[in-house]
Amino acid sequence: MKKLIITNLYGKYARGGAESVVAQQVAREKETGNEVVLLTARPTSIIPKKDGNIWHLRPLNIFFYTNDHKHNAFIRAIWHFIDIFNFHTWLETMIIIKREKPDVVHTHNLKGLGYLIPWAIKLMGKKHIHTIHDIQLITPSGLMMVGQENHWHHTGPLTKLYRWITRKLFGSPQIITSPSQWALDEHTKHGFFKNSKTYVVPNQPDPIFAQTKSEASLRGETNERRGNLYIYAGQLEPHKGIFNLIDEFTQKKDAQLHIYGDGSLLQYTKAVAHMHPHITFHGKVTKQQLAKAYTQATYFIYPSLCYENAPMAILEAQAARLTIIASNHGGIGDILEVWTVKIAK
Repeated sequence: MKKLIITNLYGKYARGGAESVVAQQVAREKETGNEVVLLTARPTSIIPKKDGNIWHLRPLNIFFYTNDHKHNAFIRAIWHFIDIFNFHTWLETMIIIKREKPDVVHTHNLKGLGYLIPWAIKLMGKKHIHTIHDIQLITPSGLMMVGQENHWHHTGPLTKLYRWITRKLFGSPQIITSPSQWALDEHTKHGFFKNSKTYVVPNQPDPIFAQTKSEASLRGETNERRGNLYIYAGQLEPHKGIFNLIDEFTQKKDAQLHIYGDGSLLQYTKAVAHMHPHITFHGKVTKQQLAKAYTQATYFIYPSLCYENAPMAILEAQAARLTIIASNHGGIGDILEVWTVKIAK
């Protein structure tokens, strides 16, 4: 079987758990003998170029998706409108489908590639599978902060129009999957995918996190700070609760906090860590380095302030047998096995 996988970010442009899920899918498809071709965005050529099994394309728009934080609300609104009705990626997707002749097209996050892609798949008569990673079809930013469910950003007339358009453009792919029941329920509540078959398919953490922990245990490795060592790994963004996390630990001097990740709050996090010896900032590291760090800790803390689907960071920490301290909302409760602590207000 030949599969075309379409996702907005991949490889060196990846910045979250969704991209890790796609990378795992590619590896799994190859292991099962399926032929895999990818279509993804990159900030260079508007003419699709194929590198190995990956088609790269820069969608015609006023800026590239990952540069959204550099622009004001008005410019972003124009960008969103073009993104919804991006005839450039619609046409290029049909051309690539015609050239590659896949049996199935599997889409992931399409924000930044264009929401006419499901229409292109339908016009080409291909079976369509779509995986939900967040709520970007429900609200333009894909982010909904806890306590702001009724904010005009999510309930105003423009958002309702956006939701109606995305619902019509996506229609009902043959199969919809989500790593949490919560995300499926949110889309169902807003009238999405009425005629699709829906399945909860849990994300799987990289085996390296479980293997590294087991290997360390067999070697008898321990750490004197084990009982009070906390780790945060993820995006350094306000909606992840970074300000709350750091504020808490600047006062909690009897505990060690190690922070791993990258984002708009990188310089802020580095500065705070410089002033507080019990807070250590590591920046963005490889999965191997992170897995090794988990062998020295007991707690993984994830104070997200927004509704999330199934954070890969939590799954990886679970695989490493860390005790999870996390916000209790969205799909997080679906994936936690034992410990859930509500720390966001």
